[in-house]
Amino acid sequence: MKYLLLKVCSMVVAAFVSIPAQDSDRLRAVSLNDEGVTLYDAQRYEAAAAALNRAAVLGPHDAVTQFNLGMAYYKLDQFEKSAAAFEKAIKLRKTDALTFNQLGAAYMKMGSNDKALQAFNESINLNPGDQVVLSNIGSIYLRLSKFQEAIESFERAKLLNEKDSALRVYLGHAYARIGKYREAISEVSKAVE
Repeated sequence: MKYLLLKVCSMVVAAFVSIPAQDSDRLRAVSLNDEGVTLYDAQRYEAAAAALNRAAVLGPHDAVTQFNLGMAYYKLDQFEKSAAAFEKAIKLRKTDALTFNQLGAAYMKMGSNDKALQAFNESINLNPGDQVVLSNIGSIYLRLSKFQEAIESFERAKLLNEKDSALRVYLGHAYARIGKYREAISEVSKAVE
């Protein structure tokens, strides 16, 4: 019985002793994340990725750090690493539409159109009124030669922002691909007004 009590007491003491180290790691992770964001904002993406990597090691369960790391890798054109960081962020916070959008963008850059479309669809399910995501979905459909689906997505996006000239150009392109040249010319004309 004394042995059991000592073992329990030693586990309790060990738990209290380890709390400051955990707190120290968490504080350091927050500091490194902040440093990474500052470096990112200064367009020092390699240094930002290094700081954010250290933050992720110290705070592996922080979705924000994983998201920020994904953004730094994205700016470095390291899309596989970017996607991996966004995937980790999603596992930690499954309802973040922005992270799904960024994951889709990384997959799109990698040429993984089906995975990109899946991520974009998750994003739009979480935030149905996101014009950027609807445009991204339309772009994927263009790549997949699914022109009618592209048109539908671009038209939904246009309802949210009629002044987006790039969107109108893509929409015009989709219309042209299905032979609706009048609509195509109209959209492109409005883009250059």
